[in-house]
Amino acid sequence: MGFALLSGWLVSRLLRATRQSRSTLETSAQQKAILDSSDDAIVTITQDGLIRSFNKSAEKMFLWTEDDIIGRNVNILMPEPFKSAHDIYLSRYQLDGNDKRVISKTRELTGVRKDGSEFPMSLTVQKVRRAEPLLFVGFIQDLTEVRDQRNHLAHTKRQYNSLLHGMPGVVWSATLEAAPLTLFVTDNIAELTGYPPEHFRDQHVALNDLIDPEDAPQALQCRQLARTRSEEYAVALRLRTCEDQQVAVVELGRVTTHTDGSARVQALWLRVDSPAWQRLQAYLQRH
Repeated sequence: MGFALLSGWLVSRLLRATRQSRSTLETSAQQKAILDSSDDAIVTITQDGLIRSFNKSAEKMFLWTEDDIIGRNVNILMPEPFKSAHDIYLSRYQLDGNDKRVISKTRELTGVRKDGSEFPMSLTVQKVRRAEPLLFVGFIQDLTEVRDQRNHLAHTKRQYNSLLHGMPGVVWSATLEAAPLTLFVTDNIAELTGYPPEHFRDQHVALNDLIDPEDAPQALQCRQLARTRSEEYAVALRLRTCEDQQVAVVELGRVTTHTDGSARVQALWLRVDSPAWQRLQAYLQRH
């Protein structure tokens, strides 16, 4: 009788352990499926820096298979000098248990693929709480496209600024109001008026304040009419310089209206005695 009870107890424990093992395997499989469905590369490491898990996105990003990289030091994914220093960072964390510069912070770093090629990436590290042994999870995004877009935008901006600042006249933009705000002005405003461009950008001097009072109503009328008709305009004006000298210019511009009802003037001031204006006049007369 005692043997039968003991046998039954052993079978019961074995069945329970089998169910628990099956449940653990199912849970692990579910967790892996979730990780593999992520667009971010997700890498789990131990407190010694050894890789414990490597999802599908990480495989595509770093060109390592999970089977080949599990158990390796995570510094294999880093270039120098970060590769050599990484173990020191982990040791320092184990000593004081706190590194606010890394945990939960997103940083832009450089990653290294299996073939040795480098790429820009963002990394966010989280500590797995209540894990034994201590684990860290890294969420990684490839920033190659973002970097290319930044470079393209920077190049386009340089070309745009070079074009604007290389024009023969002063290019400016301002709101269409009774007291307009200067939104943009090229640096050669100083050559035309004697006022440094910072005075306009800081709103210390208004573009409209430079216009001779007798010409101001005509300028405003042309701008308002251009806004109503959605067409470009040209108006002859006299400007007053910082030395109270008079400069004759032609204002060539257009007015754009935004969805909120606000309007913006985009214009060019050309001196009437400049070669550029004379060439433009000759062109208009021929056409």
